[in-house]
Amino acid sequence: MCNQIFYAFVRDGDVYIATKDRIDKCDLSLNELEAILNRSRQFFRSHRNYILNVKHIKEIIPWFNSTYLIKMNDDSQTDIPVSRGRVKAFRGLMNL
Repeated sequence: MCNQIFYAFVRDGDVYIATKDRIDKCDLSLNELEAILNRSRQFFRSHRNYILNVKHIKEIIPWFNSTYLIKMNDDSQTDIPVSRGRVKAFRGLMNL
Protein backbone atom coordinates (compact mmCIF):
# COMPACT_ATOMS: atom_id res chain seq x y z
CA MET A 1 0.00 0.00 0.00
CA CYS A 2 2.84 2.44 0.75
CA ASN A 3 3.92 2.33 -2.89
CA GLN A 4 0.55 3.80 -3.89
CA ILE A 5 0.99 6.84 -1.64
CA PHE A 6 2.60 9.75 -3.48
CA TYR A 7 2.49 12.25 -0.61
CA ALA A 8 0.63 13.29 2.51
CA PHE A 9 -0.16 16.81 3.63
CA VAL A 10 -1.97 18.94 6.20
CA ARG A 11 -4.65 21.43 5.16
CA ASP A 12 -6.80 23.33 7.66
CA GLY A 13 -5.72 20.99 10.46
CA ASP A 14 -6.71 17.80 8.61
CA VAL A 15 -4.31 15.22 7.17
CA TYR A 16 -4.76 13.95 3.62
CA ILE A 17 -3.10 11.16 1.65
CA ALA A 18 -2.62 11.56 -2.11
CA THR A 19 -2.27 8.72 -4.58
CA LYS A 20 -1.76 9.05 -8.33
CA ASP A 21 -5.32 10.16 -9.02
CA ARG A 22 -7.12 10.85 -5.74
CA ILE A 23 -6.85 12.47 -2.31
CA ASP A 24 -8.39 10.96 0.81
CA LYS A 25 -8.68 12.25 4.37
CA CYS A 26 -6.68 10.39 7.01
CA ASP A 27 -7.58 10.02 10.70
CA LEU A 28 -3.93 10.01 11.85
CA SER A 29 -1.78 13.03 12.65
CA LEU A 30 1.04 13.75 10.21
CA ASN A 31 3.56 12.65 12.87
CA GLU A 32 1.75 9.33 13.37
CA LEU A 33 1.55 8.78 9.63
CA GLU A 34 5.23 9.64 9.24
CA ALA A 35 6.17 7.00 11.84
CA ILE A 36 4.25 4.36 9.88
CA LEU A 37 5.52 5.41 6.45
CA ASN A 38 9.15 5.66 7.58
CA ARG A 39 9.22 1.87 8.01
CA SER A 40 9.39 1.57 4.21
CA ARG A 41 12.34 4.03 4.00
CA GLN A 42 10.97 5.65 0.85
CA PHE A 43 9.26 8.64 2.49
CA PHE A 44 10.74 12.00 3.44
CA ARG A 45 9.30 14.77 5.62
CA SER A 46 10.13 17.73 3.39
CA HIS A 47 8.21 20.34 5.36
CA ARG A 48 6.14 20.53 8.53
CA ASN A 49 3.03 20.05 6.37
CA TYR A 50 4.31 17.49 3.83
CA ILE A 51 5.63 13.95 3.59
CA LEU A 52 6.56 12.75 0.12
CA ASN A 53 7.36 9.41 -1.47
CA VAL A 54 10.81 9.82 -3.04
CA LYS A 55 10.01 7.12 -5.61
CA HIS A 56 7.31 9.37 -7.09
CA ILE A 57 9.37 12.54 -7.56
CA LYS A 58 9.17 13.77 -11.14
CA GLU A 59 11.46 16.81 -10.88
CA ILE A 60 13.58 18.65 -8.32
CA ILE A 61 13.54 22.40 -8.96
CA PRO A 62 16.02 24.77 -7.23
CA TRP A 63 13.99 27.38 -5.37
CA PHE A 64 14.67 30.52 -3.35
CA ASN A 65 16.99 30.60 -0.28
CA SER A 66 18.80 27.45 -1.50
CA THR A 67 15.68 25.29 -1.03
CA TYR A 68 13.88 23.08 -3.53
CA LEU A 69 10.43 22.69 -4.99
CA ILE A 70 9.54 19.08 -5.71
CA LYS A 71 7.23 18.26 -8.61
CA MET A 72 5.47 14.97 -7.98
CA ASN A 73 4.53 12.43 -10.64
CA ASP A 74 0.82 12.42 -9.78
CA ASP A 75 -1.93 13.41 -12.20
CA SER A 76 -1.83 17.03 -10.95
CA GLN A 77 1.99 17.24 -10.90
CA THR A 78 1.75 18.67 -7.40
CA ASP A 79 4.49 21.02 -6.17
CA ILE A 80 5.83 20.30 -2.67
CA PRO A 81 8.32 22.59 -0.92
CA VAL A 82 11.44 21.49 0.93
CA SER A 83 11.83 23.75 3.97
CA ARG A 84 15.16 25.39 4.80
CA GLY A 85 15.49 23.19 7.86
CA ARG A 86 15.13 20.02 5.78
CA VAL A 87 17.36 20.94 2.81
CA LYS A 88 20.53 19.33 4.16
CA ALA A 89 18.77 16.03 4.87
CA PHE A 90 17.09 16.15 1.43
CA ARG A 91 20.38 16.75 -0.36
CA GLY A 92 21.91 13.81 1.49
CA LEU A 93 18.99 11.55 0.68
CA MET A 94 18.96 12.49 -3.02
CA ASN A 95 22.79 12.73 -3.37
CA LEU A 96 22.61 16.37 -4.50
